[in-house]
Amino acid sequence: WPYLALDCEPVTNAKPADDDEYIVVQRGVSYKDLMQLLYSGEMNVVSYYGILLGLRKLHELGIAVQ
Repeated sequence: WPYLALDCEPVTNAKPADDDEYIVVQRGVSYKDLMQLLYSGEMNVVSYYGILLGLRKLHELGIAVQ
């Protein structure tokens, strides 16, 4: 399931991922770079939709993304 995590902090003792899990953390991605990634077609539909939902939620929370 796609999710939006806010105010996260790195952990030193993270649990290992499940065999079917693949998670990549990208920090410091600008709005412009994110839009370029979305428009490039290099992302699967679920991830694309998750990003759009996240941007919508950030807007609802009054968190500027540009």
